[in-house]
Amino acid sequence: MKSLSDTLDVVGGFGRSVKDVALLGAVLTGDGRLLALPEIDAPRIGMCRTPAWPLADADTRAAWDRATTVLATGGTSLVEVELQESLPDLVSLHKSVMAFEMTRALSHERVHHSEHLSEALRLLFREGGVIGGDAHAANLLATTAAAGSIDALFERFDMLIAPSTTGEAPAGTDATGDPVFCRGWTLLGLPCVHLPFAQGSHGLPIGLQCIGRNGDDQRLLAAAHWVFERLKR
Repeated sequence: MKSLSDTLDVVGGFGRSVKDVALLGAVLTGDGRLLALPEIDAPRIGMCRTPAWPLADADTRAAWDRATTVLATGGTSLVEVELQESLPDLVSLHKSVMAFEMTRALSHERVHHSEHLSEALRLLFREGGVIGGDAHAANLLATTAAAGSIDALFERFDMLIAPSTTGEAPAGTDATGDPVFCRGWTLLGLPCVHLPFAQGSHGLPIGLQCIGRNGDDQRLLAAAHWVFERLKR
């Protein structure tokens, strides 16, 4: 894997089930705990639309409504939750951290092969090039403070559920879609599991993501398995 951002780079997995992804995680990390997910009975779930909710299209909103209906009748604790007002704009903060670090990580490509790069990538380089080291250090401090602040949510919930994307995958291969619903969780270093339990208006998979406490991958995977078994029916 080619490094893009030391702060943000994450290796993830695709699988037929949550337990398949847990198996892959155990193999990649050597953490045998992921092979023995604990039995969870009705996890405490915080339903978090996030500030980006206005960007969710009809397909994402339909998946949200379906999940809320199904899980509310499953005996679990289901609570609507908003992120703390004291948190910074996590999406903007993520963009700044990524632009600064990728501009340096891809220095060889940027300097020697700029003519072969897309205009979108060159624009990110221009944005990253004007961010100073002092500003980047301040951004990292803000990230650490935000991660500490949001950790308190997991005293009340086993996991959060949030939108994964604005809608179905876009046509073509130019881009994978707007990552606005993922940027904040990635910035904070929280483990996430996307559950594709529905179909959008064009027949493509769509779903929601489960977010867990930093370092608590085992509990998140167990809770995500519990949720997915109910939503995929």
